[in-house]
Amino acid sequence: LLDDLGGLRLEQNRLIEADSLKRAALAVRLRLFRRPNDDLARSFNNIGFLATERGRYAEADSFLQMARDDVRRLHPGPTQEKASVLTNYGMLQQELGHDAAAEALLTESLVTQRALYKGNNANITIALNNLGFHFHRRGDRARAEPYYRESIEMGRAVFGDNNPRQSMAMGNLAALLVEEKRFADAEPLYRDVLTIERAANPKSWTVGLYLGNLGESVAAQGDPARTYPTFSLALAALPDPHWSALTPAGLLRHWRLIELGAGSSLTLSPLRIDECVLHFLTGT
Repeated sequence: LLDDLGGLRLEQNRLIEADSLKRAALAVRLRLFRRPNDDLARSFNNIGFLATERGRYAEADSFLQMARDDVRRLHPGPTQEKASVLTNYGMLQQELGHDAAAEALLTESLVTQRALYKGNNANITIALNNLGFHFHRRGDRARAEPYYRESIEMGRAVFGDNNPRQSMAMGNLAALLVEEKRFADAEPLYRDVLTIERAANPKSWTVGLYLGNLGESVAAQGDPARTYPTFSLALAALPDPHWSALTPAGLLRHWRLIELGAGSSLTLSPLRIDECVLHFLTGT
């Protein structure tokens, strides 16, 4: 019961409460069982994950190391519990900057998932994205890209098109392509992700994030050095735009919510937002 309630608090992003409940569950299990034990390993994994989320890396390392050692002793073959522990421990090592250890753990997690699930599977798509992100974060885009692409393709086979569970890998791949100045390749990915995020939550901050990323990709295709916002960019990126918004009598310019910089035309001139307006819109 304590463990289940802790899981519920975790889903609600109430990390401190989740951590307290998971630790209470561990205290009970420590009185009942001796290592290695599946229930203890599960508690070690849960608490280690929460400690990582809260930035308590030394404590997380201790718990996740115990979880890894125990699941390996208990389950020489592939299990989902083992894959979960390997993923969490790999993510921690990534945060600590231990690249070789992170790569080994995340690779082992992917191998475990592939052995568990023959063919296409949602858990494999996550493991592929995790490993791709690891290489991407290290700056090794050549190794990251194939993992992202396989994750996306497998996700389409499992979930269909434009499913929210695909957006992470699609956004990651699009960001990688932008870093390589492959803007034409990034644009359709950002459009797909924007469609997914809008359908899931039109007011989410991620909609604004991906809208900006899409706009950058659209603008830079004309000139890779031109990544500043313009009316042309907005007309290309926003759904159902209207030219009246660009006129001096329109609210944006009449009330000086945005200002035009020097440029060759109205649509290609850089835009600047008033700093007070920006902070108001972002709630900062």
